[in-house]
Amino acid sequence: MKIVNFFEIYRFIIVGIIAVTIDALVYFLLTFFGVFSYEHSKRISFISGAIFAFFFNRKYVFQIKKKNIYQFLGFGLLYFISFLLNGYSHDIVIYKLNIPAIAFLFATAVSTIINYLGQKFIIF
Repeated sequence: MKIVNFFEIYRFIIVGIIAVTIDALVYFLLTFFGVFSYEHSKRISFISGAIFAFFFNRKYVFQIKKKNIYQFLGFGLLYFISFLLNGYSHDIVIYKLNIPAIAFLFATAVSTIINYLGQKFIIF
């Protein structure tokens, strides 16, 4: 049984803040310049943050040294599920409140919980 390590959670939060910053930066740049709609921008920005998160969570947070294709595939599946839930929760809030920042933050909270639990107890 895996035990929750508070230093690990701390590292996950640090990496998560950086990944969310990447996510937010891409999201707001794409929407600010009108490149894509809020919905499409959110999906592109999520993928940008997820790529960063995979490498840094594996190496820095969970300190996995051995490369394993199943980790990559499992991470991909987890983030695909998280991607769907992130996009769906974002869209619900954007349609209900029409406040992009609240929609972004709510979607981020949903995917953060799913991602930590999935990575901690299934992937790594």
